[in-house]
Amino acid sequence: MYLLKTTRDFRKQFKKLPKEIQRRFNQQFRILKDDPFHYGRPLGNKKFRELKNEGFRVYFVIYKEQIVVLLIGVSNKKTQQNVIDYVKRFI
Repeated sequence: MYLLKTTRDFRKQFKKLPKEIQRRFNQQFRILKDDPFHYGRPLGNKKFRELKNEGFRVYFVIYKEQIVVLLIGVSNKKTQQNVIDYVKRFI
């Protein structure tokens, strides 16, 4: 089972999402713990992925060696590319 970790920026952005969207993402996060490589869409490589819910996206990176999924960013369709570029610089 993978451990989910978050960045400070992720937590700030996630709190701004509508409560229903937060609830849906939280359900998906529980599933990620079991096998994160089978959930979300890969973005450039196997370990960088996104989850979607009604126009909102959550970006995460999988660290297989540490058994950690790091939740990094949140975006909507308008800010999607900016967040993807930020995460790619981060990893």
